[in-house]
Amino acid sequence: MYFNTKGRFEMLMKTIFPRLLMLLFIGVVIYDIYLYPEQKLFYGVLAFFSFFFIGDIILTLFYNRLGDEKSEGEF
Repeated sequence: MYFNTKGRFEMLMKTIFPRLLMLLFIGVVIYDIYLYPEQKLFYGVLAFFSFFFIGDIILTLFYNRLGDEKSEGEF
């Protein structure tokens, strides 16, 4: 049985790895806020990147739904 590992790796590089890196970054910022709560700049950075991270997840789910609906019409 043949598995297309190249396609799976490309999918991981485009979807999962960037999100994991963003979660890691958000975790580092939260930990930095915990250590140094007087630095309010990091609250803004966290809110900024969290907004785009959550938006990225919502858009990905939306586009996956559109892709599923388009593929249903092909059969």
